[in-house]
This record gives sequence, C-alpha cells and structure tokens, in this order.
Amino acid sequence: MDIQALIKLDQQLLLWFNNHQTDFLNHFFSLYTGKVEWIFAAAVIVFILIKNYKKESIWILVLLVLTVVLTDQISNVIKYTVARPRPTHEPLLQGLVKPVFGNLAGKYGFLSAHAANSFAFALFTTLLFKNRIYGVVIFLWAALNAYTRMYLGVHYPGDILAGSLLGLMVASFTFGLLDKIVLKKSVDKKVSRLDLSFIYIALGLTVLALAFISILRAYVI
Repeated sequence: MDIQALIKLDQQLLLWFNNHQTDFLNHFFSLYTGKVEWIFAAAVIVFILIKNYKKESIWILVLLVLTVVLTDQISNVIKYTVARPRPTHEPLLQGLVKPVFGNLAGKYGFLSAHAANSFAFALFTTLLFKNRIYGVVIFLWAALNAYTRMYLGVHYPGDILAGSLLGLMVASFTFGLLDKIVLKKSVDKKVSRLDLSFIYIALGLTVLALAFISILRAYVI
C-alpha cells in the first residue's frame, strides 16, 4: 500500500469516527478530552503515590511530570516539523468533517499530544504499580481519551497511533531511569488493592459526573 492509499484510508476512517455523532456524546467527549475534569482523579493518584512511596514519591512525581512534559513538547516539535493539517483544516475535507461545537483546534495535527500524554501516563503508572487490573483500567482510560480526538474531528487515526507509540517510548525511557536510579535502591513496594480501588473509584466518579453533566446539557438545559 503506497503513501497516498494510506492517507486516503486515514481520512476515510476519520470521517467514519467523526460522522457518528449524538448530542450526548458531543458533550461527553468534549468534557472527557479536557484536563481540568481529571484533577480529582489525578489528586487521588498523587496521594496514593505519596502514601506508598514516601521519600521516593518525590522522584516518582518528578519523573512522571517529566514524562508528560517530554511527550507534549516532542509532539509539538513533530507537529510543526511535519506540518500536516488537522482534518478540520484540511481543504479536501471541508464540509465532510463535523467539528463539535465549532472547535477546530490548532492548524497542525500530526501527531496527537493527547494520545502521547495519555499513553505515557498509562504505561508509566502501570509499570510502577505492577497491577494487571490497574493496567487494563488506565489503558482503557487512555484509549478512550485518544478516541475522543477522532470523534471530535481534530485528529486522524494515524495521528493517534503515532502519538500513542511516542508516549509508550518516552514512558519506557523515563521509567527505566526511575527504576535504575531510585526504585532499585529501595525495598520493592507494591501498592495494595485497596489503595488502587480508590483510584478506580475516582476515575469512575469522574466519568459518571461527566456523563451526568452531558445528559443535562444535551437533553435538559
């Protein structure tokens, strides 16, 4: 398959994801893709880290923040280097892509910083907590966050795939540093199922809150 065929497939898949919209999902995914909406869940994760890792938690948080900053900044460098227009800015797709609430996002879209950040966070914390259920939950969260970008029409599937791979690579590198410099020097710690359950509850409550707000906005207000 040549490059033009891949580009066409990318566009067709994007249009399929973007053209299956409902009032509820428009509101829900617009909220889900935000950052402020996840502050509560993030605060719970930080609390669990500090509670379980004590002094090491400072280094864990520093490297976790570094992970997200790296994926975000590398994504931006790639975006402006490749300079591939987002679907909402692509002349050939005008009238075909349906921006949700008129949100066109920035001019360039390859690759997706949302996908990169989400998958980097998911892998870093999964490697840290060493819990299979947590891994499934947080990667589902990351995958849905990445999907919202296609639903909203601001990223192609190719942008999402490339962003996800970037996030996984950066997280593998930064966690490797953490494991070599910090964790190997301390007693191996494992976060309890009870502590992890608080994270699941925080994520679940956030999703329920977003769904409730979306129902109100779509059908009541």
